[in-house]
Amino acid sequence: YLFANLEDGEYPFVEESSIKLTDQGLSFNLSCPDGETYYTLDGSEPTNASTRYTGTIMLKEYATLKACSYKDGKRSPIYERIMGFSSPVKCKAKKNGLSYSYYEGKFSNIWEVEKKGELKKTGIAEKPSDKTEGQTNFDYFGYVYEGFIYAPETGLYKFKLGSNDAANLQIRDIVVVDNPDGVTESYGKVYLQKGYHPIKFRFYEGWGGEFFNAYWAIPGNSVMEIIPTTQFFVQ
Repeated sequence: YLFANLEDGEYPFVEESSIKLTDQGLSFNLSCPDGETYYTLDGSEPTNASTRYTGTIMLKEYATLKACSYKDGKRSPIYERIMGFSSPVKCKAKKNGLSYSYYEGKFSNIWEVEKKGELKKTGIAEKPSDKTEGQTNFDYFGYVYEGFIYAPETGLYKFKLGSNDAANLQIRDIVVVDNPDGVTESYGKVYLQKGYHPIKFRFYEGWGGEFFNAYWAIPGNSVMEIIPTTQFFVQ
């Protein structure tokens, strides 16, 4: 959902071919109808008092872009897009793995795991999964995995979560993949610069069968594979 295309019309939109990620940041251009185009990068509603679009926009961090155009006193529909982008952070982690927190409880959504769950266990796991060593409850539980993921090159990364029941994947403050419920797979994309990025997985199981797997495709590769455990780091 981060990079859904909108059909051309009487509103501005991001030109896919213009998106470029370099060591300096993420740049892109808007395709605009006749008139003047204005935009914001903080998720606020754009007006003709907002920043006027005059050319290439450069981001240093992810942003929620909203844009609209004015012509003859009329405003176009508002275009909105999350520009998923993360620059690397300094990381001293040398140990592979992710820290985890194991909770028990009945949850109605993925965000309740940390808020309402009863914390039962913490530790280090080699990857996000639906179980850890010593787990005794196999219904009505949840996990939160945290650490760093190493992006081996700069570019567009594709992620997939397969889970039963709900799960999501967050890089920095960006929810890249959200699988709200059920036996399903969900996808997302994000631009990453080469280096370490904070990552967080959430997962919960209601009742019945359970599974949780995380996949990626690195830039230039269309094949999704289980994220190698060598790419996860914990401090």
